[in-house]
Amino acid sequence: MTLQVKLEGRSGCPIRIVEKEGQIFVNKGSASLSYNDRLRKQSSKQNAFKSIYPKNSSLHAPEVFSVGVSPDGLAFFEMEYVLGEKFSDFFPGLALPQLDLVVEIFINYFQSAIENAPFMEVPIETTKLKTEEVLQKVMPMTHYSSELKAALFGFLNDKKPRAPLPQSFCHGDFTLSNMLFKENGQIYVFDFLDSFIESPLIDLVKFRQDTKFLWSVLIDENLENHKVIKVMQILNYIDSKLSLFLFGMPQDLQQWYNYLEVFNLARIMPYAQKQGDIQFLNKSLTKLLNKI
Repeated sequence: MTLQVKLEGRSGCPIRIVEKEGQIFVNKGSASLSYNDRLRKQSSKQNAFKSIYPKNSSLHAPEVFSVGVSPDGLAFFEMEYVLGEKFSDFFPGLALPQLDLVVEIFINYFQSAIENAPFMEVPIETTKLKTEEVLQKVMPMTHYSSELKAALFGFLNDKKPRAPLPQSFCHGDFTLSNMLFKENGQIYVFDFLDSFIESPLIDLVKFRQDTKFLWSVLIDENLENHKVIKVMQILNYIDSKLSLFLFGMPQDLQQWYNYLEVFNLARIMPYAQKQGDIQFLNKSLTKLLNKI
């Protein structure tokens, strides 16, 4: 007997929880034929994570069992089913010492990844092509102000740091909505993503997209109203710890972080459809660009 429960993430990739012959696993499919290559890269990244972080680590990725192609030509992969809680359910039940342990896990992840990554020059073409791609999509859009678009154009074209950047394996979409938390302290990460620059700073930027800008709270339509304030307070607390970690970095790394933070939000702009998402991007980018 086979039982399937269909879900769908914001990327449009169908996700099925499948029970077959007494075993439960997750099947993630490609959103389209053109997305097949990206999905295969995601499964490879997910598999690679376990070789980078040992079993005794607190961070894990669901094991990938198989990779294949469906009869209609769409790629898919099957992975371990993990039972855990999303951050908005898990965090409010933690006492402060437990929360600090969770924060320590994340800071150790960022610190270790940065310290062990080789520092390499970023070719001008790498950022130039991506910058042009983003700006070509954003500039004609009418729901972003001309002042914001002009400031964004100037920043992305003129403020790229010249210092080497730590480059190595990164998750690519290291947001709280792509994690499950277990009572034993283990954290499972999933929905890996290929990035135009593979750098642990990308993961820090993505994570603070949640703790600093509260992105995962804003997009969670199922989050109960009575939890919102509590979760926001916890994320603000976590971000205060991350801010101290960031400010302890060398100036060159802080400059790269600032650049990638703006770039990250700019890349979301063409895909924002809901009014709340658009308002979030207008407000957040304006605030960032005024500070830099």
